[in-house]
Amino acid sequence: MQNQKCKTLAGNPSAWDKEMTEWRAKYPGDENLCKMQISQWQRGRRDATIVETIYGFSVRMTSGLSGMAFIPNGRRLSTYEEAVQVGTEWANQDPDNREFWVYR
Repeated sequence: MQNQKCKTLAGNPSAWDKEMTEWRAKYPGDENLCKMQISQWQRGRRDATIVETIYGFSVRMTSGLSGMAFIPNGRRLSTYEEAVQVGTEWANQDPDNREFWVYR
């Protein structure tokens, strides 16, 4: 996810993003976009980002399809840098299907 508000730190979502862009052009409208998101989720696309909590930092899935679940080892991290490391390692385990991004 590369745009003005978000920056990909790990993973290679380009094939997924291309598919999403083509889908949006062919089928405009939120309902169809949700169908594509569900389809991609069912085929293995995952993404995560850092959130700040009362316990420090966490890395969690960004899709409601995942219930906003924490990634493994992604809870109660002491520093932002530690969260970046955990998220990067998670995405690099399956870079074609996982993306780790942060807000700019």
